[in-house]
Amino acid sequence: MLGPIRCLAPRSFASSGRRHLATAPKLKPGHTQVNPDGTLASRYMPPTAKGRFIIEQQSEHWRSCIAAVDFEPGQVIGTAPGVFHSQPTRFTVQAEMDKHLEFAGGLEFVNHSCDPNARLVVSENSPEVGFVAAKPIKEGQYVTFDYSTSEWDMDEKFECRCGSSKCRGHIGGAKYLSDDQVRDSLPLFTPSILRQLLARKLQN
Repeated sequence: MLGPIRCLAPRSFASSGRRHLATAPKLKPGHTQVNPDGTLASRYMPPTAKGRFIIEQQSEHWRSCIAAVDFEPGQVIGTAPGVFHSQPTRFTVQAEMDKHLEFAGGLEFVNHSCDPNARLVVSENSPEVGFVAAKPIKEGQYVTFDYSTSEWDMDEKFECRCGSSKCRGHIGGAKYLSDDQVRDSLPLFTPSILRQLLARKLQN
């Protein structure tokens, strides 16, 4: 995405302890605050955010995306260009089975939740992504999406502690979802994952 730009942390690390749909402390871009553990948290607004989201850096290895305005379902939170790769990494999302997109601009810090408030929109032909509100999002809420809706078999699986009542615990990709979990997440899957889910269903 824009070249090989890397997140500060693996996405699995960044999502391991996020409170479900928590509202971030009131902290304006460019300001800092002291966390309970004595570390500093800072915020900044990337130029690509266009006033719509803020990046919060809680520590060297933890960044999050926070809504800077209210969003209604279907509204675009942000878009970002990227770069296609033939192999997945911890920094990519799946566009097709053999095409994986790495992107930057701040949206790479949208963390995982098993009950997300946003969905990923990824193009299979052009290297770009977008995040769209899947439910109402209030200013100050963390923006989240379900990593399993954009990955069939994740390169790096992880144990989730998102805090949602729907938390699945182990996150490994759509391949490992039950039929009930697939049904609950149907509006959120990317086209590539939907095709793979359909193919699996037809084989059973």
